[in-house]
Amino acid sequence: MTTTRADRRRRAGSLPERVDGRHALLGPSTQRPFLLWLAMANTHDPLARYRELPRDDDGRVTLSDTAWRERLSAQEYRILRQGGTEPGGTGPLTDHEEAGNYHCAGCGLHLYTSEHKFHSGCGWPAFDDDVPNAVIRLEDKSHGMVRTEIRCRACDGHLGHVFIGEGLTAKNVRHCVNSASIVFAPKS
Repeated sequence: MTTTRADRRRRAGSLPERVDGRHALLGPSTQRPFLLWLAMANTHDPLARYRELPRDDDGRVTLSDTAWRERLSAQEYRILRQGGTEPGGTGPLTDHEEAGNYHCAGCGLHLYTSEHKFHSGCGWPAFDDDVPNAVIRLEDKSHGMVRTEIRCRACDGHLGHVFIGEGLTAKNVRHCVNSASIVFAPKS
């Protein structure tokens, strides 16, 4: 029987063992590097999925409701397309503090920067300013109160609500945003 180069490397420990005729990529010696590579591959360019979206001449996304349902998770669809809200304190970006930018989870439009993020104690990510011309404001009279809803200018995705006059920052403004409505891109 001929010994191949791969067999020699496997015996030396530099190749994973085979399981059912395939390399055991998640074996004990390779699990951590593989998972690190997988995490880096999935977060290397968090905005890549938005580049091929169909847009009109003004940059607005032109997807049908069916296409939005296929593209978004059930939670993202409920929040972005139907104006829902995630339970307070459950979003992964609520206490997120890394330097970078926050983009719309529906279309990738740059909405907020980490310089404007602050801890408000409300249970959702909070920002005291948005990127110019990225967020539109609409009067919201639902739930028996008058609030100002905020939406993405490019895809009309529901982001949350903006509150003025709470005294939490020098700008006296709080954009209360659903984590499911935004995606984070670290500064490179």
